[in-house]
Amino acid sequence: MGETTEQVKKVPNPNGIGGFGDNPQNRNNGGRIQNPMKEFQREEFRNMSPDQKREYLKLVDNYRKWTMAEGNPDNSTDITTKGEKIEFTPAVAKVVDEFESKLKEQL
Repeated sequence: MGETTEQVKKVPNPNGIGGFGDNPQNRNNGGRIQNPMKEFQREEFRNMSPDQKREYLKLVDNYRKWTMAEGNPDNSTDITTKGEKIEFTPAVAKVVDEFESKLKEQL
C-alpha cells in the first residue's frame, strides 16, 4: 500500500515468479467460468420481452424475486456468534418459528 503507479511500473514483480506465466493451467482466457445451463438460462432471460418477463415473475415468490435482483446473501460467514448457539427467549422463539414457517410456505 502507498506505492505510486510509477513505483509499481518499475518493479511489478521483483522476484519474477508466480502469476499465470508460471501457472498457465490457472488462466481463464474466456472470462467467467462457463456453466452451460446457467449460460443458457441467462440467454433465455436476455431474449425475453418485458411482457414475457412480467408473466414469468408472476410465478415467482417475493423472496426469490429479491434474490434474483440482489443475489443471494452470503450465508457461510458467522460474524456474530463465533459458532455458539443463539438462545432465544420463548416470546422471540415463537416469532422466529412463525416467520420460518411462513417463509417455508412461500418456497
